[in-house]
Amino acid sequence: MKNKTKVISIILSFSVFFMFVSCQHKEEKWEENTDELNELIEKNINARGGYEKLRAVKSLKITAKYVQRGREMPLILTIKRPNFIHAKILFPSGPLICGYDGKTAWWFDRARLSEPQTLTAEEALIFTRYADFGDLFVNYEQKGQKIELIGIEDMDGQKAHKLKISSQNGIIRYVCLDAKNFHDVKESYKSKNKKEFGLEVIFKDFRAIDGVMFPFYHNITGEQTIIERIEMNIDIDDSIFKIPQKTSQTDQLSASEFVQQLDAYLETNTEKDIFSGVVLVAHKGKPIFKKAYGMADKERNISNQVNTKFCIGSMNKMFTAVTIAQLV
Repeated sequence: MKNKTKVISIILSFSVFFMFVSCQHKEEKWEENTDELNELIEKNINARGGYEKLRAVKSLKITAKYVQRGREMPLILTIKRPNFIHAKILFPSGPLICGYDGKTAWWFDRARLSEPQTLTAEEALIFTRYADFGDLFVNYEQKGQKIELIGIEDMDGQKAHKLKISSQNGIIRYVCLDAKNFHDVKESYKSKNKKEFGLEVIFKDFRAIDGVMFPFYHNITGEQTIIERIEMNIDIDDSIFKIPQKTSQTDQLSASEFVQQLDAYLETNTEKDIFSGVVLVAHKGKPIFKKAYGMADKERNISNQVNTKFCIGSMNKMFTAVTIAQLV
């Protein structure tokens, strides 16, 4: 499904955080690689905080927003050593969740499925590769991986070193390191049959969190992911990574998640000019959401306000009658 593919693409973009945190000690080298390549990898690690700080990260919770055609959708990515990963994005149609507990890679589209499903073999291969939490190149030879420096690429007038990372499963990953500060600034992928994934990620807006550098802006093939908050080394229950066995076990929408989905749904219908009005949602007798949508008067270009009076005549009698009947 399209939404599932997008979530996996977003996971791929976040995997750059710990791309080369691969050696147990900074003096170790990849023997088959050239001195130039080893130096580039070393500079990249140092630019992102250094071995000690990167290896000290045991868990991450990343809160972001995914922007698609001007519409913002909340995204939460949770990663925990040794190889656990959980991603949740709130699409207008409903939340889509992907997870990996070290054994099973799964997904659940609440709007379309009654139960969680396992990922296909190819999807699981991609998804679980980046649950390796930065140890992608520990014992890289045994994992069938090879790193090559293949040249210089021009990126809007700035030079970048281009690396090719080949894995045993046939997935080829290209990474560009800025020639000036050695940050990861671009990624792209190919599959084992040399077919392009159609995924290209541009990284910008690098910021330090407890001494570790993160790109807070990702452009994923024209669509943006903007990080709002990163929490490191927090306690995370392992149960969130496991595939739910029954629908009842799948976490229910919180009030804030419900409001976010409702707002996205109403905004979409307002843009299509099929909804206009004011919405109020109350929970346990207390309003939790109130917002106006659309136009009160199109001719005079007057927008609806939360206190707009609507000329609905006797139509409200039907709503009153139904409400009273429900109390009987």
